[in-house]
Amino acid sequence: MHIEANGKSPKELCKELEKLIQDEHHEVDSIVIGDLSHINHRAECHNGIVVESVEHNHGSTYTLSYSYEWNVYNGCADMNEHDEVHDCISFDIDEQGKLVFEQVVLEPRSTLDEF
Repeated sequence: MHIEANGKSPKELCKELEKLIQDEHHEVDSIVIGDLSHINHRAECHNGIVVESVEHNHGSTYTLSYSYEWNVYNGCADMNEHDEVHDCISFDIDEQGKLVFEQVVLEPRSTLDEF
């Protein structure tokens, strides 16, 4: 995902980034949502992220605030789960205009989380 950043104010660029990321969210979903096994090994996100805002931090660094819904279908147990997650992630715009997101590392749940 690329953007032309030259000559634009941070405020203008934030608005363009919000639109670009929302329009192309399928390219970002796997980076920011990742593996949902930290919630449940059957957790799924069907709709991808919703961009809430993009804020300029400093230099070429920005923060994306986003949300997404996940659900777990438990079949015969009739105990389906769902929730909405609100989170943020930092990213940089490199010299070629490519958006480079930070690495997200989530720890998997253990059986101790169930108690």
